[in-house]
Amino acid sequence: MDVYRLWAALVLCLFAGGLPLRAEEEATALTRSLQPSAQAIPLITYQSSTGKMLSSWIKLTCESPTDAESGTPFAIESTSSEATADLFLSQLWISAIISGSAWQQPWLGVKWTVDSLPEGNDASSNGVALGVGLIATAAGVNYPADTVILGRLLPDGSLGAVDRLPERLQAIAASGFKRVIIPHLQRFDSTGQKGRRDVDVLARNLGLECVSAVDLAEATELALQRKLPATPTGESMPRYSLEISTTLDGKCRGLLTLLAEGSKSWPRTESHWNALSVPERHLWKNVYTLYDLGMEAYRGGRLYAAYRLLRQTQGNVAGLAEVKAVGSKFDFRAFDDRGRVVRQKMAARLVKPALDANELQSSLLLAEEGDWLYGQTASVIGAQIMARQAFAPRSESTAEQKWLAQVLLVSSVASAEQQMKEADFLVESASLLMPKEGVSAYGRAGLWLPHLRMGQLGAAEYFISGLQSRSPEFGDKLLFDVRLGNFESVLQGYRAAWEMERQEIEAQEKAREIKPAEIGFYPGDGYSPPKAPSPVVPMRQLSETAQSLVWVNDYIELAILDEKYRRLGASYESNSMKWRIEDRAALQNLLQVAELNARRGIAQARSIGMDTTILALIYESASTLRTAEESSMLLEGVRQYWRCALLGNLSWQLGALPRAMGEPLNEVGHVPGPMRLWPTPEPVHLGPTAVTANAPYPPVSRLAPVAHQ
Repeated sequence: MDVYRLWAALVLCLFAGGLPLRAEEEATALTRSLQPSAQAIPLITYQSSTGKMLSSWIKLTCESPTDAESGTPFAIESTSSEATADLFLSQLWISAIISGSAWQQPWLGVKWTVDSLPEGNDASSNGVALGVGLIATAAGVNYPADTVILGRLLPDGSLGAVDRLPERLQAIAASGFKRVIIPHLQRFDSTGQKGRRDVDVLARNLGLECVSAVDLAEATELALQRKLPATPTGESMPRYSLEISTTLDGKCRGLLTLLAEGSKSWPRTESHWNALSVPERHLWKNVYTLYDLGMEAYRGGRLYAAYRLLRQTQGNVAGLAEVKAVGSKFDFRAFDDRGRVVRQKMAARLVKPALDANELQSSLLLAEEGDWLYGQTASVIGAQIMARQAFAPRSESTAEQKWLAQVLLVSSVASAEQQMKEADFLVESASLLMPKEGVSAYGRAGLWLPHLRMGQLGAAEYFISGLQSRSPEFGDKLLFDVRLGNFESVLQGYRAAWEMERQEIEAQEKAREIKPAEIGFYPGDGYSPPKAPSPVVPMRQLSETAQSLVWVNDYIELAILDEKYRRLGASYESNSMKWRIEDRAALQNLLQVAELNARRGIAQARSIGMDTTILALIYESASTLRTAEESSMLLEGVRQYWRCALLGNLSWQLGALPRAMGEPLNEVGHVPGPMRLWPTPEPVHLGPTAVTANAPYPPVSRLAPVAHQ
């Protein structure tokens, strides 16, 4: 099977050049005075062209916008390559979103100037440093010039591991820095040939003081020697109403009745198992796993988790029944067409004008509905990709490979069709899940959405480049990851959205008689993706608020794929047809931190008056999956926790009302008192930015903490 065609589809979905930007006018009502502050942030970047680590500085300046100013937040004009500028731009946006949550203040209107863009192509490894720099700049607190922060920002605000940690430490020491903050989960490095090494000892031998941080909030306090405002705390186990429990219980009972009746014919004896092909055996094992976990969740009162698991079980049983019925009478074209049709139905199902009120509550419901549809679509797309590879006219697939492709295509299509027959619980129970008066996003989603898309495309470029470097390790096994195929399809949607943005820019520039800027690379007419064509639902069919919350699903899907392939040592076991995570300890660490941050996300959403029932449902699903044994389910638990955290965070930032900050950054170890500059008198909107690029910003002397007045 030709996996490189899949690579081509993934890579060509991204722009090889710059990503287009759209100018947005700053709302007059959000204009305010903010004391200017500038910070120099030290970064360590990896330059793939030379294979070296580079020490450099990026300078952030925070100013108050004026009524006449317009532009795009963090727009970068730089002597650096356009691709490097775009990648740092996309990472700045991700860091801004997550740092707003850590500082407990939405970013709703500051003018940011970015001066001196470093060379290198791994801005994501400096995501934490950029987040801390944004907080320090807006708060007027000095960023320590002798400290370097390493770490990627995960969607829940925790710190993710970076590549080549020993090399980065050596570059930090060689550049004269004295202190380094690293991700807590990376205290031990196992990439060397001498087994696991204590990173603290390695740093000490280089003359560095090394401390670790679990999340961005802790990294900020360690770096700036200030206390952040107290984060909201939520329930230890988020709950939902008795009416919803009753409805879910009825759904579960109906599924259990159907499954109990059908289970009489499930393969149980040795003779039954021997009559099945190897792919069918593995699919039946998956049915039993889902059913057992669903029953356990039902007995434990986790009704939403039970409903989703039992519904998936029912769909898989229907798919296996179709495999048996088809037998040797398989028609690839017919099932490929059925797959295309069911994907169209699933895509159209997300567009619900009657529910989409362009406010946060309805958008949250659509985001949860979209997550379920994403999983179903991924299963069909993945099976179609494999089948098209196996049954292509010039395919060299063996008979066993063709049978495997047939089983996966037939079962996935039939399963999706079965699950699409019934209205989903979320849609049927919309009146219970959404209050009559939703929470407004105050038009902020329209300002943020283009930049959320930029963050998605930038993160995708990092992921694809990293995955390509490891492709020999996986070979054609990547074809067995159905969600990877859907990831490519989602990127096509984001690229289509950028295309519409580009056309608007060109129209505006022509009207002003300005020559349009080069946007990027466009595939030729001969390009053909290795999957059945399926119309992408234009993002603009959803409201801007709904698009913003659905973006959370897509961004986290990408983050999970990155963790799976590049951080956790994923490997595909052909004999069990399952993906296995080698570093189970790191996976458990992710789960532990993500659970805490999911509860914080729920508390943040509740603080603006949102009904957090849907977030509680997501949390319940994650907590149930956390009890599973299989790596894939544990990783799915992390994904659901991350969704809960980031959906709550973004909802809070879009729906927060202007208010006083309430608490400044305080010196660690000192009695809280008034500061020279509070972080901001009220929420600030990410507004226009003017950017200039100079030579690399020189190190500045470390300034003392802000004194009490």
